[in-house]
Amino acid sequence: MEWSDLRYVVAIGDTGSMVAAARALGVEHTTVSRRIAALEHDLGVRLFMRTPDGQRPTSAGEAAIATGRALQRSIQELETAIAGADSRPAGTVRLTTSEGFAQLLVPHLARLYVEQPEIKVELLTGNRVFDLTRNEVDIAVRLVPTERDDLVVRHVSRVGWALYANPSYFAGKAAEAPTDWAGHRVIHYEEALRGTPGQRWLLEHAAEATVAMRGNSIPSCVAGAAAGIGIACLPCLQGDRESRLQRLGDPVTHGDVWLAAHPDRLRIARNRVVWDFLLELATLERALLTGLP
Repeated sequence: MEWSDLRYVVAIGDTGSMVAAARALGVEHTTVSRRIAALEHDLGVRLFMRTPDGQRPTSAGEAAIATGRALQRSIQELETAIAGADSRPAGTVRLTTSEGFAQLLVPHLARLYVEQPEIKVELLTGNRVFDLTRNEVDIAVRLVPTERDDLVVRHVSRVGWALYANPSYFAGKAAEAPTDWAGHRVIHYEEALRGTPGQRWLLEHAAEATVAMRGNSIPSCVAGAAAGIGIACLPCLQGDRESRLQRLGDPVTHGDVWLAAHPDRLRIARNRVVWDFLLELATLERALLTGLP
């Protein structure tokens, strides 16, 4: 058997399906299916059973998952030990962040690469929460606080949220925030984003408006507002950068940005350099983050 195939077993155990495992590993789902089939052939057992709820591990599958996770931990401990011995700022830093903060970050990476030519950033965006204690990533930029004693957490900045619309939505009238929301159309967030400051504000202040659209990501809500579908409550760092949108006054609410990392990862020079770079970036772009002068 190929020991590397155990990573596919662990991924299915973590996600519950071959498609989700493939997405997490960044491979085609046919690759996952093929490697699991090869592993089952070599071992002579079934590792997973298909159920209406997804792939359920057999007893052999549970043993394989446990072995795979133990092997992952051993490899991660070895990587940490080796990396920690290297005090030179060089190598790849795995950074996870939101799509909005990524748009803010990417234009500044060229400057980082000039200052630190041996560092490269691997940027992972989306809604998945990576496990910092398992070294899935080195640094996380998060929009919610991480309350764990085993992690280093630093508050970076407030993030302003304001109302935005395409001027065409107002049909030639003055583009301004409504005082009476009856008769207006708004763009809400899907259930997965119900805790965002924008969604909370709309539910509290614009309950009389008609929900014209629900988006499962902030970029989709930006696109909806830019198309003139309705008024959206968006982070200023995304709304202010969309030329088709007009902001309807000052921020109406705010969120926060946090940095988080395992202390062992911050002992590695390249990770500490990127950590400090992100703190500096937040200072440079504070006006765009907060939506205030």
